[in-house]
Parts: sequence; C-alpha cells; structure tokens
Amino acid sequence: MNIASLINLYSAKTDEEVLALASQMDQFTVEAQAVLASELTRRRIAVDLEPSKTGEPRLSAICGTANNEASTFPPEDRGIC
Repeated sequence: MNIASLINLYSAKTDEEVLALASQMDQFTVEAQAVLASELTRRRIAVDLEPSKTGEPRLSAICGTANNEASTFPPEDRGIC
C-alpha cells in the first residue's frame, strides 16, 4: 500500500480505531508507522507506545480532534494541553 493510500485510510478512521491500530504499530512497516504517528499528531492524540500491562497503548493526552470536536474518551483519559 502506498503512502497516500495509508493517509486516506487512517484519516477515515475514528479515534478509537486509530488507537487500536497504534496498539499494533510494531507490526507495521516503517512507512505505515510514520503515517499513523502523523495521524495521531494531526488529531492531537498522544499515546505512550510502550504497552501497558494489558498490551494496549496507554493514552497520555487527548486535546480534541483536528476539527475541535469534544473527545469521546472519558475524563480520566483526557490530558490538559
């Protein structure tokens, strides 16, 4: 899959879907990892890519989405920007 296709694919996903992909990032190509990291940054979603005890990425901060909509994550998972 080329870079443009990855950008389109990841940008069409929900925040939850992008976070699920982030939990599998170590299985992606270097190019796919870079595009996913860019998408997380674009959405202003910060994740600790070191796995938690459950294997899921730890959510460090969410400051809203690119279009300034409220986050769908619970308050305890939101950071302050």
